[in-house]
Parts: sequence; structure tokens; C-alpha cells
Amino acid sequence: MKMLQLQHLRSWKKRRLPLRLRLALWSGALVLVLSFGLLLFINSVAFSSFHRIIRDKIPPPVAIQHRTQPACFSV
Repeated sequence: MKMLQLQHLRSWKKRRLPLRLRLALWSGALVLVLSFGLLLFINSVAFSSFHRIIRDKIPPPVAIQHRTQPACFSV
């Protein structure tokens, strides 16, 4: 019975991914989750401030002043 459990443990260790590959996969998954969370945070902040941008009044256009002198002579 003990030998059978030992063989099962050895076969499980052989099927498992190496530590380097497991760490790379976990790191990639962590970066993916954090970047998705950051993306959602930035979009929620932008969406919450969007109504202020639209609601603010656009300043009236500046009246066009006709110059009597060419622009190169103005001070």
C-alpha cells in the first residue's frame, strides 16, 4: 500500500509544471488582473467626470477684431 502511494506521488510530481513555468503563469495572471482593474478604475473615473465636461458652458467666442496694421508690425 505504501509503495502504491509513493508511485502515485511520483507520477503526480512528474505531471506538475516546473516551478519557473508556474511562477511565470501566476505572474502573468496577476499582471492581467491588475491591468484590467486599473483599466476599470480609469474608465470609471473618466465616466464620473464626463457629465461635468458636457455640462460646463462653452465660453462665447472672442469677437474678431480687425487690425489696421499688419500682424508683423503689431507690438
